[in-house]
Amino acid sequence: MKEFKKFVIDKCKESGVLDTENIYFSQTRDIYYADYKPNYPEKTNGDFTISQEIISGKRKMYGNFNALIPTIIEL
Repeated sequence: MKEFKKFVIDKCKESGVLDTENIYFSQTRDIYYADYKPNYPEKTNGDFTISQEIISGKRKMYGNFNALIPTIIEL
């Protein structure tokens, strides 16, 4: 989880736009999650989730990036 947190926080800082105070981390047996929720607890079109499979290391980003069609991006 430590490496995943560092990856997510570094990417958010690189953007210069995303506030790292709005990232919420969680974990299941197989996957790490980072949820970006700038207006928590309200849901907005700016919300997104980054997940990483623990064993394979495969990362995905889920969000409503164009506010019309839910999108999945592999990182």
